[in-house]
Amino acid sequence: MIKSMTGYAKVVENFDPCMIKVEIKTLNSKYMDSKIKLPKLFNHLEIKIINLLKDKLDRGKIDLNVDIIYNKTPKIPRINNELLAEIIKMLHSIRSVHNIDDSIKLEHLLHFNDVLNFYEDDELEEEISKYILSSVEQAINKLDEMRSFEGEMLKKDILQKLDTLNYIIYTIEEKKDRILEDLFEKIKNKIELLLKDEPDKNRVYQEAAMYAERGDIEEEVTRIKSHILHFKKIIENEYPVGKKLDFMCQELYREFNTIGSKSSSTEIINMVVEGKNIVDKLREQVQNIV
Repeated sequence: MIKSMTGYAKVVENFDPCMIKVEIKTLNSKYMDSKIKLPKLFNHLEIKIINLLKDKLDRGKIDLNVDIIYNKTPKIPRINNELLAEIIKMLHSIRSVHNIDDSIKLEHLLHFNDVLNFYEDDELEEEISKYILSSVEQAINKLDEMRSFEGEMLKKDILQKLDTLNYIIYTIEEKKDRILEDLFEKIKNKIELLLKDEPDKNRVYQEAAMYAERGDIEEEVTRIKSHILHFKKIIENEYPVGKKLDFMCQELYREFNTIGSKSSSTEIINMVVEGKNIVDKLREQVQNIV
């Protein structure tokens, strides 16, 4: 099973005390990197939301935003009437002593600390907290569905690319005799030169063995076939898979490189270039997978 790391979801829920809007988007990242924006009163929910994200999303750069429009406010304003009376009394005294004509206005009074205090309605705050977590969880599930759907699209594309790689490597295998023929000519020419200039049998054997080793691509072909089979098995049976598949792409690229370095056949080199190009595109897709 594979999932895309990119996605977006939006949930708007209407409750008795408020309306809650949750927006969440994810982008590629090697790790989980979450940025959560909550109304200040509910910042204490951040840890719980992070745990919800970890349970579902595993990896990605995550931006989550919660907005609330209140029908009932969880903060209740209260006036300190005793303090307010003392302040008004003091201001009247200042006006009288200093012959100030300005009238005392409400905006002046509210500048004094502790005249207006806010008390939290704990029961309502707890109720809204539950609604926030419920809405966030719904948004995460919706996002996860979208990432799963996009993951299926990626899977189809990846399997097509793997089939193309299979075709390329089997074609290279069929033409590997061409490499051996080229190699035979090189060894033959080299041996003739050695026998002419330096008739040392050991040196001849060493040179022949070196060329034979350089021209043998059987191991690389076998490993590429094995990597492709393993690639498909991981996609079908494991989760998360992104980091594993990225490593597999590196291995595939390395094996194609080795085949290219061993071959002097233009036809085979062109097929190696095509194979490496497919692996590059494959890796681009894999790096978008959880």
